[in-house]
Amino acid sequence: MSKVTVKLQDVVDHMEMADDVDTNHFLNRETGEFIYCNQDFMDADEYEEALDEVESGDCVALPTKFDIHEYKIMERFVYHEVVDEQKSNKLANAITGRGAFRRFKNTAHELGLIQDWYDYRDQAYRKIAREWCENFGIKYEE
Repeated sequence: MSKVTVKLQDVVDHMEMADDVDTNHFLNRETGEFIYCNQDFMDADEYEEALDEVESGDCVALPTKFDIHEYKIMERFVYHEVVDEQKSNKLANAITGRGAFRRFKNTAHELGLIQDWYDYRDQAYRKIAREWCENFGIKYEE
């Protein structure tokens, strides 16, 4: 079990900042500090310092975009949360092919569902963050 308690929203915020490949976010379970590592956007000394801390054994990697699967979250929203069949079908068409995320958001906005989407997405991220904390024995507060 970690020595510190983190705010769940802080975990979510750092999860949202993760990109596809080059940026890694970690939590130091001893200090509660979030560590950002990206060799392309940090000077060499900053990067080495962050890397040393990450490799100390006190840090765990936060979920990445690949762990989160935002596309699957969109699918669950479309097929399980939107009760209006016509709206669900329009959103289902929007998430097909390249540019799915942009089309989905545009369509959700046009259908008056954008706030519902953001609320659903936020809850999905919070669930992932809770599970991550529990998996690594990290105490958190809502």
